[in-house]
Amino acid sequence: MLKFLSKLGPYSTLGLQLAVVWGTLHMYGEMGEAWVFGIGAALSVVLLFISYKVKNFLEAIPTSKIRSVAIGLSEIKGKTVGETKLISPLTKTKCYAYEYRIHSKNRSYKTNLITNAKVDRKDGYFYLDDGTGQLLCDTKGAAFGTKSTVKRGISVTKTETVVKPNQELFIIGNIKDNPFVKDATSVEGWKDLMMGDGEIYIISDKSEKTLRFWYTVSVITSGLSSFGLTIAGFLL
Repeated sequence: MLKFLSKLGPYSTLGLQLAVVWGTLHMYGEMGEAWVFGIGAALSVVLLFISYKVKNFLEAIPTSKIRSVAIGLSEIKGKTVGETKLISPLTKTKCYAYEYRIHSKNRSYKTNLITNAKVDRKDGYFYLDDGTGQLLCDTKGAAFGTKSTVKRGISVTKTETVVKPNQELFIIGNIKDNPFVKDATSVEGWKDLMMGDGEIYIISDKSEKTLRFWYTVSVITSGLSSFGLTIAGFLL
């Protein structure tokens, strides 16, 4: 579970924290039991740990040039290139990967609003070019932090996130052996490597500075939430 949460983007982590607070208050309103604040506080501590962990990774790991990347956790940035094999369902965009979510809202006399989500995700490969070389990237397992397209209806909200050609990306993930290439020469050893799934894997069109900022906001929000929910549990 920790590995999964570590790969969430900063916005998803922050949204999850807000959902924890809302859910805790809602459960207390329904049940009137103070122990629900303990559950909410514990979940907030977990999210605090995750956000702090990723923030530290971003601050500690320097962004590497593709020609000098090494196996292990790395940060790279550049422009996406290569042939596209997918077309996104909502915007019909030629892309390397997409995530398509349909949220349907159903009203209930108890909870007032229940949201059901259907997810359609397709992964693929692309090359990231930073001017020093091109590195193969596998999108499987990555959290997409690229700009989303949202279409809202009366009872349905559709959200689509894509990884497309000529997109400037910042990626933090695991550099490993490229199974599609035989051992490369010592001069161009990066050709035998690829970016893929690991403990943390984020593909974002935001800068490293922006990601650090939002993870800092997530750390502060989670810390305040865990403290507030703990105090509320003792007082109520």
